[in-house]
Amino acid sequence: MRRALLSLLAVASLACNSFGPFGSTPSPTITEFVIPTPSPKPSPTAFTGHYGFLVAGPNGYDVRPEGSDVSLGTIDLVAGAVSPDGRLFAGWTRTTPAEMRIVDVAKPTAFSKVLTLPAGERGGSMAWSVDGSGLVYAADSVLVSETPGLPQYSALRLVALTANGTADGAPKEVLRVDAMLLRPAVWDRLGGDLVAALGVVPGSAREYIVIKGSAAPERRSLPNLTWQDTPAASGDGHWIALAATNEPLVRWFPSDTPTFVVETHGDTAGSGASAAGRPMSAEIGVIVDRGLTLYDGSNGLRTRVPSEDLFGIVCFRFDGSAAVVKTASGLATIEMGTWKLSPVGGEVRFGVRLP
Repeated sequence: MRRALLSLLAVASLACNSFGPFGSTPSPTITEFVIPTPSPKPSPTAFTGHYGFLVAGPNGYDVRPEGSDVSLGTIDLVAGAVSPDGRLFAGWTRTTPAEMRIVDVAKPTAFSKVLTLPAGERGGSMAWSVDGSGLVYAADSVLVSETPGLPQYSALRLVALTANGTADGAPKEVLRVDAMLLRPAVWDRLGGDLVAALGVVPGSAREYIVIKGSAAPERRSLPNLTWQDTPAASGDGHWIALAATNEPLVRWFPSDTPTFVVETHGDTAGSGASAAGRPMSAEIGVIVDRGLTLYDGSNGLRTRVPSEDLFGIVCFRFDGSAAVVKTASGLATIEMGTWKLSPVGGEVRFGVRLP
């Protein structure tokens, strides 16, 4: 494995435990690597600008400063993802064929064109590479399969970017599957060109797929439960969490080693779980048992945040300093450290960086 894993002792102590009061138990480091170069951990610096959100609307995503309902402009793109530094948004036009464009969130009308999809395809979900130098995206066939709601095929492709936000060469296809949607989770270019994605059917993830460099894709079927169909990957790309939406159950594992699974069960019967990766960290935020827990895969720590009556997690600020969570009265931010809850208006989808 390219990065430190939890020891067998740590697995025995964490796996299948219920949430509640517990201590933090670091685990020893194992130095076996399959991928030759591990990715460096992000080194965030003090942020002196303003936090903002992308809020879903009828014409795309409204750019709003945090704490304000005033729109600074609209990004007329669908689907998409925010860059690791929070400055850029990549998404698809509504045209046929669709174009992938990159927009500066501080200047929503300015964009660069990355590529145009071939005829007969439509744009699917995407994710930025860990270092922000490229995008991994899904392209779905317009033709549908015999299974309702699924394309005839879905292709996973990689495109490197120039400094100007245009394509640095032709896209590279690394996987094609039939009658399934692909949801990219990770592209770790520095860590040996590792790519990970979820295979999704309507309403649930069904497979975890990992591609290590030039090796053949590894496709792992998930247990027969209803799983969150949006990927939750830590900011460094090293860890993945899977949340069961109909019961309090979370599985998390190294992105390159899906066979090494830590599974944790909550205590609140009838409740589900949800997860979102925390940017600029090795952590993933998980809502289970109506509370927020931060999983740190790099050392096996789990930090239960002082919180209650939370029903889901949407995203984090671009630097991970707060999470956007679902409460009984709507969305709210929860500050890391002070744990203060502040209401948020609109259908927030992403955290961004504003000047």
